[in-house]
Amino acid sequence: MKLLTLVLVQSLCLEIFSFESSSITIQYRVWE
Repeated sequence: MKLLTLVLVQSLCLEIFSFESSSITIQYRVWE
């Protein structure tokens, strides 16, 4: 059960990280 929770949290963090990366890229293009 703990392992499953860990995997879910990890995937959630990866999604958040990729979302922030894409939003940062979009902001950079807007500023450029």
